Amino acid sequence: MVRLDCSGTELRSTFGNGSLTAKIGFRIGMEFDSGMKTENAKPKCFWRTELSHRSRFASELAVVAFQLPIAVALFCLPFAPFSYALAAAGVTDRAAGSPPNEDIRRPEVARRLFDSWKQPFKPFRIAGNIHYVGTAGVSSFLITTPEGHILIDTGFADTLPLVLTNITTLGHDWRRIKFLLASHAHVDHVGGHALLKEFTGATVCLSAADAALAARGGRNDYSPFAQEVMIYDPVKAGRIVRDGETISLDGASLTAHLTPGHTQGATTWTMRVLEDGQPMNVVFFSSLSLVEGTKLRDNKVFPGIVEAYRESLAKLKKLPCDIFLAPHGGAFVLAEKLARLQRGERPNPFIDHNALKEVIETTEKALATQLIISLPKN
Repeated sequence: MVRLDCSGTELRSTFGNGSLTAKIGFRIGMEFDSGMKTENAKPKCFWRTELSHRSRFASELAVVAFQLPIAVALFCLPFAPFSYALAAAGVTDRAAGSPPNEDIRRPEVARRLFDSWKQPFKPFRIAGNIHYVGTAGVSSFLITTPEGHILIDTGFADTLPLVLTNITTLGHDWRRIKFLLASHAHVDHVGGHALLKEFTGATVCLSAADAALAARGGRNDYSPFAQEVMIYDPVKAGRIVRDGETISLDGASLTAHLTPGHTQGATTWTMRVLEDGQPMNVVFFSSLSLVEGTKLRDNKVFPGIVEAYRESLAKLKKLPCDIFLAPHGGAFVLAEKLARLQRGERPNPFIDHNALKEVIETTEKALATQLIISLPKN
């Protein structure tokens, strides 16, 4: 059996003369009989809850049943500010900010931020054959065809069950994913690539620089986040994509545009779809986030980072864009546009001819600001 175990959360409730400890976590795996073919295996996602208690009176367990949900709520309360930070992402996610007054170089701060991105999100069709199957804070895009599917970004490894469930909810078979693409090779976008590749046999398609980073499991990158929160199961790319190269499957064609900056191999993908009978240019943005603390001067890992940002911005300015999508929902106002779509607003609210232009302008300002801030102080 292939199995992924994820660390759980411990909650303790004290009551009367005893206490109860609950360890809550989840496990996903693919289970199949020895005679069953792997492709017929079914994923299993289930919660495990381990309870241990010490009490003089069994009747006090009834009190636990009342207190435990409250303990869970209180445990989750500190994460609320990070959800607000994500929701207010117009500038922060588009130019990659971090929680206010928090140092994202501290592992515990980064973990809280990441956890705020992992909430479930109802999947839906965006336009044409493009579907949103990601979580509340990290995008995953499924492009469906009769011959199989293409997935851009798997998210974190421990949110892969949510992504697979979302795909199934929409009536599609995740086992038929043929290509795994990526916006960029950070843990929140390719953390599940290794596992899904093992489950499906899909071809992982990455740029050369991001393929190298993915093969290292995210190690030795120049991200200001602590390395311990950025590492993931290494995955080997089955296909190296070059600038302008196309990944095609049964009429669906995605073109790779190398837009380094956020990572050395960050890749923006474009394709055309029909929506309401009209052809639309779709841009799956790679991210050009400038996380606070990113070293722009004397960057030993990526010496040409500033020039790379400038060249990527110049390249993006040339792309036609009717529908702008990005690795984090806040960057393309996911929640607001979805609400308008659900109200039946036409034309499709995800058609936004100015979104890419606005992101480019915001990133240019952020780059200029960070360069000034990073000047040596006399």
